Amino acid sequence: DDAPLVRDNLRIRSFSNAHDWFSTTLHAEEESSQYYRPLLLASFAADHAVWGPNAFGYHLMNLLWHLANVVLMAALARRIGWGRGAAYLAAWIFAIHPLHAQAVCYISGRGDVQFLGLSLLACHVVLSAWEQPGRSALWNAAAAALASAAILTKEMGALVLVWVPLMAWLKGTPKKTWLTS
Repeated sequence: DDAPLVRDNLRIRSFSNAHDWFSTTLHAEEESSQYYRPLLLASFAADHAVWGPNAFGYHLMNLLWHLANVVLMAALARRIGWGRGAAYLAAWIFAIHPLHAQAVCYISGRGDVQFLGLSLLACHVVLSAWEQPGRSALWNAAAAALASAAILTKEMGALVLVWVPLMAWLKGTPKKTWLTS
């Protein structure tokens, strides 16, 4: 998928094509791939603006997304009550697990690392809403924006809707607090 999504994709070569990202599917010309992922295309356009056709930059960005996800995951585990050792061990296993090789090595795997990062950020923001009830409306709006961005990157971003109640259960958050999120 790297060739049609990045190398041959004229839509990512200019930000003036942003309308196309939001008005067509991922592979606009192919009937077989009707995924709607405008923010994934936007990230490829940003890469193209910085790196041009050099594949190194795209791979570097995937790796940076993955490393950020490892940090976000460890921090989230700590925030929901895991001990330091358990959180860091889980993050380390997540970091080196071979399941992530495709998402990190293939440019087209960006959707996986990007949706996960945005979803984990949304979870952190939801926790901030629970911890600062006086500002929960602002935090919840930010969480909704991040969750929407995750979904516009890859459909699996909708998993954040399952993760929030799961986090509440793991953290032992009172139901009235997390239901507003």
